[in-house]
Amino acid sequence: MPTIRFQLSDPGQLILNKDALKKELRLIGNEVKKKTQALIRAQASKSPHKASQPGQAPASWTGNLAKLIRVQVKNNKVTIIDTARYATALEAGATLNNGSVVAPRPYLSTVLDQMRPEIEKRLEAILQLKMEKP
Repeated sequence: MPTIRFQLSDPGQLILNKDALKKELRLIGNEVKKKTQALIRAQASKSPHKASQPGQAPASWTGNLAKLIRVQVKNNKVTIIDTARYATALEAGATLNNGSVVAPRPYLSTVLDQMRPEIEKRLEAILQLKMEKP
């Protein structure tokens, strides 16, 4: 799954307002969730169901894929996960028991990639660096 990481090049101290960070992580997580749900629902087709093409976001059929996205903030970390049992197979692709291959239909990683610059700016703004040598 996609990850956004920061590396500090100076051994200064990082002053962290944990409440502000937690609030921003929750806001970011909920925005990723909302945009991901919109992406999935935009692929919905009327009956009969029409599957998405490999590489495209999954086409919504029952609505569960979008409905079951969860956001959790804990220990200065945000986790965004789709709890639909087939979510990972759609996002990353899979080989079925009969040997057929389901090509990836990324959706969560697509939204994270699109939002990455905005997320990085928002996290940088919430972090305050105090450059004092220990």
